[in-house]
Amino acid sequence: MKKTFYLLMPVMVFFFLSCDKDDPVSSEATHLIANISFAQTSSDNNSQTISVTIEHSETCWVVSNIEEAVSGKTINYNIKTTRVGEVCGQAITPEVVTVIFNPSSTGEYTLNFLVNGNLRETRKVTI
Repeated sequence: MKKTFYLLMPVMVFFFLSCDKDDPVSSEATHLIANISFAQTSSDNNSQTISVTIEHSETCWVVSNIEEAVSGKTINYNIKTTRVGEVCGQAITPEVVTVIFNPSSTGEYTLNFLVNGNLRETRKVTI
């Protein structure tokens, strides 16, 4: 009996490993920052609009919210995306969003641009 078990073991392992399994489907598209447009130096501490181009790897994603967190002279802009459709096409779709940089004083600021909590770009601004 033991001999039969040991003879069948490689066959069973091969059977379990060779079964056709579904490939896992990603629930997240890739979201990259393609461009950030703003003046990196300024002579006053007026607010300025920053244009950020996000590239989604699938057509059914859009920017749903932008959260801003300030800690001293570091500002984090967390750009959140949401899936808006069931059917997604595999195409790079750009989307331009704006954030407001509102410095409180002169000096050098660090602007971190995150997408869904993942750091994508860092820029320095001198006021």
